[in-house]
Amino acid sequence: MIIKSWEDVDNALMEIRSLKNELDQSIIETDKKVLPLQKKINEIQEKNAARNESKAKKLFELEEQIESFAWKNLEAGTSKKLGYGVVQIRKGKPKIDLIDDAKTVLEKVKKAFRKRYVRITEALNKTAVMDDYRKEKLDDEQLRELGMKVISEPTFSYKVG
Repeated sequence: MIIKSWEDVDNALMEIRSLKNELDQSIIETDKKVLPLQKKINEIQEKNAARNESKAKKLFELEEQIESFAWKNLEAGTSKKLGYGVVQIRKGKPKIDLIDDAKTVLEKVKKAFRKRYVRITEALNKTAVMDDYRKEKLDDEQLRELGMKVISEPTFSYKVG
């Protein structure tokens, strides 16, 4: 369908309504067929969950025991190759941890090193600019001088009645 008039638009809306109704009906029919199958799937999953629960618990316990043993018997950065796998303790990536509260540390760093280790982020506060524009504290000319402009992009919508 090529839309060239309001009558064509109205006909297209009628077709949209009809297609949506057909799709809704199809979904309802599909759900009726799927529901009994979903019940069977749920029953099978419940049986498997019960059967696998003890296996998962055993797996978790073994992993905990291996980790505990490795921490006691390996140095950081070393590994132990075994017949069925490898156990290792990796060295962690060095990072800075604060021993005082962040505000205190920041003040001490500023005094000792000025701004060498201080990050300052600046960003345009578009919300404040828009608020002042709405309150007529800024106009289009002032914004243009600052390299900005207010835009309003239209959006499309339709409603089937």
